[in-house]
Amino acid sequence: MYDILDTLTANLGHVIGGGLIVLALTIVVCIGAEISRRRKVRAEEEEYEDRDGIYAAIDAERDYQDERWGNEFDDKNTSNDWCTYICRYAANAAAFDITTAQFREQMVKVAALAVASIEATDRTGGLPPRHYD
Repeated sequence: MYDILDTLTANLGHVIGGGLIVLALTIVVCIGAEISRRRKVRAEEEEYEDRDGIYAAIDAERDYQDERWGNEFDDKNTSNDWCTYICRYAANAAAFDITTAQFREQMVKVAALAVASIEATDRTGGLPPRHYD
């Protein structure tokens, strides 16, 4: 807002000389710039504060995984299995040609798999033995 006042003060001489149009245009440009700046700041704040939306996406993915695979399948996964699944999706997120939406999708899957591994561990009271144990 102070930038607007500085710009207006700098252009006040044009008004005295009959440049009312210059002042009006300056006001419009400054207000537009201020609105744009505030929208950008608000968007950045919302991006970092919208954990509820992120958690909802993870929860929806977890529901999908649970419906597709079920507890019986999850409860048989070893620590190696869980880490392999998580690493696979994390590696997909590291692709060179990935879009922002694809990156986000892969990271939501990683988070949902981590939740699934914790759920299975808590549900069964531990991890099943690895195949070579």
